[in-house]
Amino acid sequence: MIHLTRWVIATAIGFAVVVLLGVSKSAQEIPRVPLVRLLAAPDEFDGKVVWTAGYFQSGMEDEALYISELDGRNFIPLNGIWLDWDGSVPPEKLQKFKGRYLMLKGTFLKGYAGHMGLYSGRLSNVREFFYTEAPESQSGQ
Repeated sequence: MIHLTRWVIATAIGFAVVVLLGVSKSAQEIPRVPLVRLLAAPDEFDGKVVWTAGYFQSGMEDEALYISELDGRNFIPLNGIWLDWDGSVPPEKLQKFKGRYLMLKGTFLKGYAGHMGLYSGRLSNVREFFYTEAPESQSGQ
């Protein structure tokens, strides 16, 4: 009976530890940070995994996320961050998303980066992303 009681107590303590660890992990969710904030306060996020969003441009010497479509189309690298993909997404698939707004998850690294160090930071090890379709315009309204 004593062994059974010890086993029940040990099991209860083990279960409590697992539950508490699970709660603490969920409290450490990956932050969603506006791209403009990453550029304005790079020290705050340097080396941290974040979600951020922006206009995706992909081409020769331009694999970046920009604050706006105008910045991307007019190649304003100071208003963007260089992207280093983790290799899990084939380059031909990425081309489908060129010219769209994407939400990306990666590790932000401050400092000038990318082609010739023109960009205002880097999002490395990008491993997850998604986009939303723009709503179709409703004519006649």
